[in-house]
Amino acid sequence: MIKARCIPDGEVVASMTNTGVINLYNIPEIGQIKSGEKLDSGKDELLRLKTKLNGLKDESFALSWNKQRKGLLTSASQTTICVWDTPKASEPSIQIDDAHADTINDVKFSPDGDLLISTADDGHFKIWDLRQDTKKFTMAYHAASDEGDSLCVGQFNPNNTNVFAVAGSASGEIQIWDMRMPQSEINSFSFHSSQVTLLEWCPNQENILASGSDDKKIYIWDQSQNGSEQARQDYEDGPPELIFPHQYHTSVIEDIQWIP
Repeated sequence: MIKARCIPDGEVVASMTNTGVINLYNIPEIGQIKSGEKLDSGKDELLRLKTKLNGLKDESFALSWNKQRKGLLTSASQTTICVWDTPKASEPSIQIDDAHADTINDVKFSPDGDLLISTADDGHFKIWDLRQDTKKFTMAYHAASDEGDSLCVGQFNPNNTNVFAVAGSASGEIQIWDMRMPQSEINSFSFHSSQVTLLEWCPNQENILASGSDDKKIYIWDQSQNGSEQARQDYEDGPPELIFPHQYHTSVIEDIQWIP
């Protein structure tokens, strides 16, 4: 298993395999966990298997459920993006081939469920509108800091659907973008010493963002502090937007999640 994600407010788990097939499992115990009931853990895995989703040719760390349109799941591998309407079919309802010029690292839905953001080794992010012809992106930009750099991750802000963050350059830079001002990023954070592979906006505070990096550190940022004055003795602690550093992991950061 490469990665697993539970459908929002449901009892189905999507699991990425090393062949690119995505297994969907019925996990009724999720309801029991929420209600505090005792669990029966003796059920065979094959009895839980609901269906297998096809369409990808290779494994991927990209796996995202749509929070507004229940059952809609997206992933990507190589240069192909797939979207499945899982209650209806095991084949993709949307398939975008050659979506990027190089391997896609991440794809996620927007909070309103209408958009996708993809990031790739070609250094670009792209925004795709599911309400339109999905063979054409609605926004694209080469956001990697240096030529030849990758973008590993993109994340929409759940409290402001116009705002999203991207990262992945070797410099450790994080960029904040606003679709209403697409000419360039509106803010950037630089304090990680290696590429950032994880971004998670706080679910209930619009300006707060968490980042995880191959430098083994997790940082919490507050973009409302952009431009705030700093005392000279605070310079070495990072830019004013950095409000909390967690520096005690001993290996690269694999995942981060906020408590809702």
